[in-house]
Amino acid sequence: MAVRPAHPVAIMLDEAMSQLDQETAVFVLKAIEECATPYGDTVISIAHSEYAIHKDSYVIVLGPNGMGIVEQGWKAELASNPNSAYNQHFKD
Repeated sequence: MAVRPAHPVAIMLDEAMSQLDQETAVFVLKAIEECATPYGDTVISIAHSEYAIHKDSYVIVLGPNGMGIVEQGWKAELASNPNSAYNQHFKD
């Protein structure tokens, strides 16, 4: 018999916003944040669109084909560095 917790402690999203327009994706992200924040839940989001990455997020940039961590840090920190792998990805 499986036991399921009443409230999850982590939510994982894999390209959950990829088929949404930017406005809808931002709305969905805010709704997820409102549900997770009061409980201290962790939200792990795999995304290729910058608007799908929350402004207060800790970001891990993977290399080609997911081969290793190229860079990591807070979104604001990475976005402020024009030479960061994060910015190079979103320039293209």
